[in-house]
Amino acid sequence: MNNSYIQEEAKNAYDKFVGKGKILGISVGHREELKKFSDIQKKLSAYNNSHLGLQSVPLSKIVGSVQKTEDFKKGFIPKNSIVKIRWCNIYIEMLGDFKLPPVELYKIRDEYYVYDGNHRISVANFLNFSSIEAVVTEFFSGKDTEEEINYREKFKFTKQTQLNLDLTESGDYKKILYDIQSLEGHGNIIEKSKYWHQNIYTPIIKILQFNGMVLEKRLEGDLYIKFLEHRRYLINNTKKYDYSYALVDYLNMVYLQNKYTIQTQIKINRYIDSLIRRLYKLDKESSMAQLQKDKLLDLRELIRGDFTDELYFSKVIRRDIRSWYYTKLRTTIDIFKDKSRLFEQSRLIQNNQLKLYRELKDYMNYYKKNYSNVSIREGILDYILEILIPTFDYLSHKKINEDEFVEQYFKFSHRKIKFLKNGKNIGLEELEDLYLDIGSESSTIQDWLSKTLKKEKTFKGDILKGVKELLLIKGQDVDTFVELMDLYEGTTNYKTILHIKKQIWDFVEQNHSGDWVKEKFALDIENLTHNKEGLKFFKTERFMHFIRGKSNTYTIIDFYMDIIHYKEKNDIENAIDIDTLLMQYINR
Repeated sequence: MNNSYIQEEAKNAYDKFVGKGKILGISVGHREELKKFSDIQKKLSAYNNSHLGLQSVPLSKIVGSVQKTEDFKKGFIPKNSIVKIRWCNIYIEMLGDFKLPPVELYKIRDEYYVYDGNHRISVANFLNFSSIEAVVTEFFSGKDTEEEINYREKFKFTKQTQLNLDLTESGDYKKILYDIQSLEGHGNIIEKSKYWHQNIYTPIIKILQFNGMVLEKRLEGDLYIKFLEHRRYLINNTKKYDYSYALVDYLNMVYLQNKYTIQTQIKINRYIDSLIRRLYKLDKESSMAQLQKDKLLDLRELIRGDFTDELYFSKVIRRDIRSWYYTKLRTTIDIFKDKSRLFEQSRLIQNNQLKLYRELKDYMNYYKKNYSNVSIREGILDYILEILIPTFDYLSHKKINEDEFVEQYFKFSHRKIKFLKNGKNIGLEELEDLYLDIGSESSTIQDWLSKTLKKEKTFKGDILKGVKELLLIKGQDVDTFVELMDLYEGTTNYKTILHIKKQIWDFVEQNHSGDWVKEKFALDIENLTHNKEGLKFFKTERFMHFIRGKSNTYTIIDFYMDIIHYKEKNDIENAIDIDTLLMQYINR
């Protein structure tokens, strides 16, 4: 392409751009003028400044000039023919291989003014660039209004952390900075800030917004401040530091303010569930002793696994991780690979070695109880025959991708082994009926938990049979007990059943003619469900029970019996009322 052609193209581009600033060939007037830096500087008394260095600045935020307002209109459209030669040369250089120096900009608040490079900004606007490299100097207002103080705090915060957060109230940037600085490890303050923003701030904001938590006419960052204030309250009053726990408790508090109910109203789907579990993982890792953290890092160097399994193994393995990995895990997995080589899809589950090893180990513990003196090879062969082959065959008829195949395989395997250990051998169809996927659609956690509980109770049958028999023998009100259990979702936890039986025995021994159901159980449950602080605590514990992967669904009945067990364990006097006992339990 010859030089004259390029020059002609540049002139045509200039004429076209200048034409945008006119209507029927007439300039549109003063309202299209660039902002003058000196006017804004004087208005805001913005004379103190700080050099920010090289940055990428959006062109939409460059609104004025320091010296060239007479040569350009709004949008940096040329209005003076003297500009044309320089403009065309810049156009040619920007389309060619010439490396132009960055422009120089002055910044006040969120607006930028050109000190050097007006022609480059003009051409970049014509070419529809989204941003431009610039050396930036920021000027600050000398006024001490709330808005100006807040902006200066934001500047200081941004310079320290390299995070661009908008907060309404002065003092809030210090709260965020303290939150970041309180993280252990993760390098210097900038590295910590990046980790905090990615792994704490962003997931929490997404979970809150998914649950409809918005602050009218406030900024996104203010939503996090509200959560942070609640977390500080929990730390000061209950010594609970976990982000995951504080988040769930905050959501329950807000929902209870809007509607008083014992139902867990937190909204969830598969993605939100994964975000909360990531937060929970972060909390568990931060609470580890250094020795366990070191083991976890060693384990991650050796293998990539599901976080629940890597946390589990880093905690339970007493020996050196590398020694355990090569003498135990690798040996077991290699035997499994050898014995399952005829089944091509077995390679999929081999990729998650920690989860597979845990399943094999769990199965062989069950197997050894039934058959003494068995070898690892025999146990693995039986696992392949009893678990792997039937599950592969069942899943092969489903139209699912490889990731979903692996996920479902381990869910079937885990449930099958669990029931085998409890003396129940049930079919895969029944296992699938018992398993409830959260799904991708939005629903409340209560819906999911209630369905899960219903299936658990259906499978386990009438686990309250022994309690009802005891109530009949002791002349207690069985019908009221059954009504209350139905009303409050009952229990599928055998530990709770044992506690209930003990309470009946103890009550009858001390009150021969009394009725435990009406005089104790019904009254305590009624008080529990009408204590707002206690109800919030229960709903949070219920959700966290689910996040921790506990095998039973947590109900108000389980919660009540945990409180009673706490009283007995700590030798608290029997005369104490349930409300006082509840607050002692919460703040224990």
